[in-house]
Amino acid sequence: MAKLKSWVQISILAAELLYGSRVSSTTLYIYIPSDVRAKVIQDKVTKTCPSVDISVFSRFQDFSIRLANTPADGIISLPPTIKKSHYSIISSGKHLGNSTDKFVLVSLNRKGSLRATMPLKDSTMPLKPNSAPLKPSSASLKPSSTSLKIGVVDILGRKPMNTYVEKLLGKKVKLKRVTKPANLLPLLSFGSVDAILVPKRYLAILKEDSKLKFITSELDLSQGLTALAMNPDNSLNNKTSRELLINCVLAFDLATKQIMGVETWE
Repeated sequence: MAKLKSWVQISILAAELLYGSRVSSTTLYIYIPSDVRAKVIQDKVTKTCPSVDISVFSRFQDFSIRLANTPADGIISLPPTIKKSHYSIISSGKHLGNSTDKFVLVSLNRKGSLRATMPLKDSTMPLKPNSAPLKPSSASLKPSSTSLKIGVVDILGRKPMNTYVEKLLGKKVKLKRVTKPANLLPLLSFGSVDAILVPKRYLAILKEDSKLKFITSELDLSQGLTALAMNPDNSLNNKTSRELLINCVLAFDLATKQIMGVETWE
C-alpha cells in the first residue's frame, strides 16, 4: 500500500513537470456533508494533491452557486448531487466491498414515536437472519393522520431534496434539513422530527455521539457512496485533468477516505 501511494504521488509530480502550467489549472470541488470542518478537509486534500486546485464546501448552496458560476474540472460528492450537477462519474468509492449503502430510519423510543405507526426494530436487538428490509411502499410507512416529519442531511437543496426523499419513501413528508450529520441528533432529542433518514453507516457515528436509545428500521433502499466525477464539457484539458484527479483520490490517506465514507476507489 505504501509503495502504491508513493507511485501515485510520483505520477502526480511527473504530470506536473510534463504539462507545466496546464496542471495547475485543474480544479476539484468537494462537497461531502461531514462533521469535520471544510477547512480541515481542504488542507488535507491540498497537501495530498498539490497539483490540483482544491475547494471544499460545507453547504450545498455554496457548492452549487460556485459550480454554476465557475465550473470545476472535477467534483467529489454523493451520486444524487453529482447527477444534479450533470457531471460524469469516473471513479466510485467502496466500503466493505460495496459501492452503495442502505438507508435506515432512526427514531427514539418515546410515547408517540414511530413505533406506533411503523414496525421499527430496536437497534440494540439482533435482527433475525432471514428478516427482509422494509419496503417504502408498504402500508407501515403510512401514519394514520399526519405526514411524517423526517430529518435529513441536505445534499440537493430544499425542493429537490424534498422530491428525492418523497420518491424514496413513496409518500409525502415534511423535511427538516441540516448541513451535517451531528445536527440530526438535536432534531430527534427535541422532538422536532418523527425520525431521521440516514445511510446505514451513520448509525455507528450516531451511537458514539449520543447515549439515546435508538429505534431503527432498515429500508429496502440504497444510495451510492462518494464518487469522483468530471465535467463533460471539459474537452481542452480532459485527459490531463482526468489523470490528475484519479491519481489524487488514489493517494488519499485512511483519514481522508474515512471522512468521505469510503475505504477504496474503483
